[in-house]
Amino acid sequence: MTDTAEIVIAKKLFFDDKEKVFSLIKTGDPIVIKGGYNRNFETEFVGFVSQVNDDMPVVLKCEDNMYWLKRTSVNKYYKNVKLADLLKDILPSQFKINAMDVSLGTIKLVRTTVAATLLMLKDKYGLYSNFVEDTLVSGKIYEDNPNTEVVKYAINGQNKNVIKN
Repeated sequence: MTDTAEIVIAKKLFFDDKEKVFSLIKTGDPIVIKGGYNRNFETEFVGFVSQVNDDMPVVLKCEDNMYWLKRTSVNKYYKNVKLADLLKDILPSQFKINAMDVSLGTIKLVRTTVAATLLMLKDKYGLYSNFVEDTLVSGKIYEDNPNTEVVKYAINGQNKNVIKN
């Protein structure tokens, strides 16, 4: 359910003080990873730093918006709830919802998190959830992000754009 990324900062990168790295980058900081050629960069990942190791090389572990759902607690009881209503109630307000129209029946959520609730919905009902930008898509067949372009990598031929395979 969580898109992840990992950034390894080379050992040969030197700082006057090793602690500088850890004061510059903290858990919860937003992160955008872009990649490309000839100053034409495409966004590959948007999320938050979930872990910074305390050794060299510095490794940043990153997660998408699920980072916040793993840290948002839930204590609720629903007698007969629809998926969209459940998500509207437990999801932080900065996120949008695109949910299947399905009734879940009685649900009891005690000392859990939003992410754990989504995992329970997957395991118990087969309702998968994932983020597409700031929208949580739940219970629907995978939908492509309409703003995403297909990138084609050419290893051979005249229009080769990969240096080495």
